[in-house]
Amino acid sequence: HGLDLSVSDIGPSRNRTAARMPLALPISLPLLELLGYFLAEGHAEERYLLISCAEPEIQQRLRGCLDTLGLRWFTRSNGYDHVVPSRLYADVFTQWCGARAREKHLPVFWPQLNRAQLGLFLAAYFTGDGGVERDEVTVTTASPQLASELSYALTGFGLAARITTPMKRATNSNHQGARYHRLSLSGVDQIKRFVDQINFLSMRKCQAAEACLEKQAN
Repeated sequence: HGLDLSVSDIGPSRNRTAARMPLALPISLPLLELLGYFLAEGHAEERYLLISCAEPEIQQRLRGCLDTLGLRWFTRSNGYDHVVPSRLYADVFTQWCGARAREKHLPVFWPQLNRAQLGLFLAAYFTGDGGVERDEVTVTTASPQLASELSYALTGFGLAARITTPMKRATNSNHQGARYHRLSLSGVDQIKRFVDQINFLSMRKCQAAEACLEKQAN
């Protein structure tokens, strides 16, 4: 898969006229994993993209993806914001996945991925945004488009997600809140299918899913 986008002000030139620059990125597993983390915990600005990741195990995986792809990156002083200072990658990731939470969507090429590729991409996304709540595997997004596309993508693994739209508001705030989109998988069969075919990349969340299965089996 490739992408043709307009990039301005590249290199030392002060000429800000836009240039057409063909960009071909091989859709490798490290790139798909990175995209999954970005979809969950990332956003893009004009000159950089940022992915927040506080869990040490996933930080190691995220940094491995960045290094494998040869990207320049650094962490902010908080230790968990990973910044890729690249206008080009910010543009690419914005076009593929959206720049902000309510704009997020699956990349247009996702139906062309094989099961292993799509499974890894979804595992990275669920690792960032998902978890186990009581007897369900859940993920919550601010984007209605992403919720709909995720539900459709999960059907390829025999998974039927239930979507609800709860209102959320920040504590200690007068803001009226906003509607979010919660996808949930419940029942032994559905959770076992998720664990066997997608699962989380975090050992802590994998163990939580296994514990959920054991609890429901007893």
